[in-house]
Amino acid sequence: MKWKLILFLVLSMLAVKAFAYYDAGYDPNPEHLPQPNNTENNNPQTSGHEQHPHHSRMIKSKGVYIEGNLGIGLVNEEFLKSNTGVAGNAAVGYKFCKNIAAEVGVGFYPNKKKVNSNNNVVDIAIVGLMPSDNGFVAFGKLGLAMASSKPFDRNSSTGKFTAIIGAGLGYAVTYNLQVSLQGNAVLVNRGSGVPKMYMLTLGASYIF
Repeated sequence: MKWKLILFLVLSMLAVKAFAYYDAGYDPNPEHLPQPNNTENNNPQTSGHEQHPHHSRMIKSKGVYIEGNLGIGLVNEEFLKSNTGVAGNAAVGYKFCKNIAAEVGVGFYPNKKKVNSNNNVVDIAIVGLMPSDNGFVAFGKLGLAMASSKPFDRNSSTGKFTAIIGAGLGYAVTYNLQVSLQGNAVLVNRGSGVPKMYMLTLGASYIF
């Protein structure tokens, strides 16, 4: 339940940020954007043509960010025996440059009816990004996760260190705000007492 509250707070903050941008009119920080008539621009074909800040769709390339995602999840312990439902995650990270970031996140997955409940994950991951000039960015994640699951007939949870992988596609709505579609998988070994977990979500991130 606490992970859902964290995710709700993150998504609420991102919604407020997005509304503030559109309510006031999008005006990205000019200090981080290419300026017209730059003396370092020696290309005669581009000199004299101003690049208006409002035309930029590149997300900020460095800084702390928060992220929230909500969608559908699948919990699978045995072949063809799975359960789907609402899933989501939240993360805090740091973007070192336009191509590399690192983040720490928490996620909640559907309960497997009459088998287990409280399927949660805490993870730390490296993120590789491939941005484009039109605002789209493809990314992939690889990290280490602590996956936990509480069996239906027990009072305590079972935890397992495992790998987590993910990939997605994002779009820069503003200089600081990005929306994305992404999926991830928690690759727990079968028979470990913790089910494999998958998630497909829509979400948003804000970089400060």
